[in-house]
Amino acid sequence: MEIAKMKLDMYYSQRRAVPDIYDNCDPTGNELVKSYKTVYTITLPTLTSDGSSVTILKLRNPDPAMYNPCEPIKRINMIYDLMVHKATLTSKTHIIYDYAEVTNAHVTQVNPLVIKTHLDTLKFLPIRLKSVIAINCPKFAEKTYNLMRSLMMSKKLQERVFVYAEGASVLSKHISVDVLPKDYGGQGSYTLEELNDYWQDVLIDNREWFLNENERYSDESKRPADSKYKPNEDTYGVEGSFKKLQID
Repeated sequence: MEIAKMKLDMYYSQRRAVPDIYDNCDPTGNELVKSYKTVYTITLPTLTSDGSSVTILKLRNPDPAMYNPCEPIKRINMIYDLMVHKATLTSKTHIIYDYAEVTNAHVTQVNPLVIKTHLDTLKFLPIRLKSVIAINCPKFAEKTYNLMRSLMMSKKLQERVFVYAEGASVLSKHISVDVLPKDYGGQGSYTLEELNDYWQDVLIDNREWFLNENERYSDESKRPADSKYKPNEDTYGVEGSFKKLQID
């Protein structure tokens, strides 16, 4: 019961702690609409053999000027939130970052705290991260993961992060190939393009729910001084905004 209460507390406290991800969750808003066209952000409709879901993020438009690293993460969190609401979220998940067509101009826009926060937010959901798999990863992006490993990841999380220069062929080491999209040599009848459009429609169809949910958050002014959980400091550092952390 105490764990459930803590998760619920964390779930609603995070909305104030990380405004970059949890504010402006209007599926028809300008930034999210641009994100639909820029990054494939999808969860597969078919589970792996052990009942895990699979989430994939991959550039759709390689123009760095169109890229905002926070918006795809916002979309993934919106998908997960909606699945919690509809009781369709699985207890385990794999996350795939496909770096095909990613350039140094993209990577320099990504504060490592963005990726760390993406993974940390799973703590607030009834879901366990089985693996984070980066494929087609160039050397300059690999440096970001090495930095995160040394400074930001627990030992358990480090053991679940896999970085490959190779492409989709390595996914079979971690995931049942039959659930993957056609683009990845899978046996699914769907493509990334189709799934991205599907999830865009789902988010827009549930716009009213997201707008209402966006108003739900904890009132931190009423948090007891002896609270075991302090959202900003315990989870994201002193400030939750990614703009506060500068890394050379």
